[in-house]
Amino acid sequence: MAENDFDIKRVSEELEQDPIFSTSDEQFMEECKKYVAEHKNEDPLLVTISDDIIFKYYDKVYDYLKDKEYCASCPGLDKCEKRFPQQQIGLNFSHNIIERSISPCELSLEESSIRSNFQIHDFPEQWSHATITDKDFDRTRYRNKAFKRVVGEKKSAYIYGLDKTGKTYFAAVLANELARSGQGPICFINAPIRIKEISDAYKQDQQDLIKRYQLCNVLIIDNFGDEYTSDYIRDAIISPILEFRYSHDLITILVSHYHLDEIRGIYGGSSAGGNAKASRLVETIRGACGGEIEFNLEGAYR
Repeated sequence: MAENDFDIKRVSEELEQDPIFSTSDEQFMEECKKYVAEHKNEDPLLVTISDDIIFKYYDKVYDYLKDKEYCASCPGLDKCEKRFPQQQIGLNFSHNIIERSISPCELSLEESSIRSNFQIHDFPEQWSHATITDKDFDRTRYRNKAFKRVVGEKKSAYIYGLDKTGKTYFAAVLANELARSGQGPICFINAPIRIKEISDAYKQDQQDLIKRYQLCNVLIIDNFGDEYTSDYIRDAIISPILEFRYSHDLITILVSHYHLDEIRGIYGGSSAGGNAKASRLVETIRGACGGEIEFNLEGAYR
C-alpha cells in the first residue's frame, strides 16, 4: 500500500478505540447525550431507531452527528481539519446494533473522479481544487473570452502575457472545469520540462511521448516558448504534436510569455528555411486558436 493510501481498517480500529469515549468525565458524557437528544430526529436513519438503542450507542451516534455537522459547513478539501480529513463517518444498524463506518466523503470522491481525467498536471497541488467560483478567479473581459472559447465552445486558445498576470492559474481552472465535465484524458504540461523529456528520450520512448500529447483529449502547454528551441525540436516534436491536434480538432491551449510574432522569431533560427517553417507553425497556431488572447496586469492574480 502506498504511503498516502487511506487505510480503512486502521481508521475503523482507531474509531472503536476513540479515547474521547473512554473518559470518565461524566459531565462530558452527559453533554454528548444531550447533543444526541437534540439532533437525533434530524437524521433519516436515526428516526427509525428506538431511543433505547440510540442511547446505548450514544458515543457512536454523537461522533456521527458531529461529523455530519462539520461537513454541512465544509471548508473545502484542502482546509478539512477533521481527525480523518476528507472522510465521512457513517452508521450501520443491524440486529439492534449500531456500528460506525468510514469512507471518502462525497467531495473527495468527486475530486478523485476529476483527478482521474488528468494524465499529467504540472501545476501546484493547491490549484487542483481551483474553480470559476473561487475569489481568486478574475472574470475580466479577456478572461471571459478565453473561458467561453475553451470551456463553452471546446476550442483551442493561445494565451499570452507578462509574469504575474495569472495565466497559469487561469489555465489550471480551465483544466479543472474540463475535467469536471469529463473531457479527459487531460495533459497539463510545463514546456521546458516536458519538451526536454521528449528530446532526451530514446527513439521509441520519444515516439510514445509524442503520441500521448497528440492523442489526449485536452493538451495545455504552459510556458510555451520558454523551452529549449532548435530546428529539431520545432520539426520533430512541436510541429507534429500541434499539427496533429489541430487537424483533429482536439482542444489545445498554449500559455506563453510571448505573442505569436515573437514565437516566430524564437523558432525561426537564422536560416531562411527555418524562418519559413516557423512562420508556417505560427500561422497554424493562429488559425486554430482564432488569434491570441492577451492577459495584462488588469485584474492580475496576486
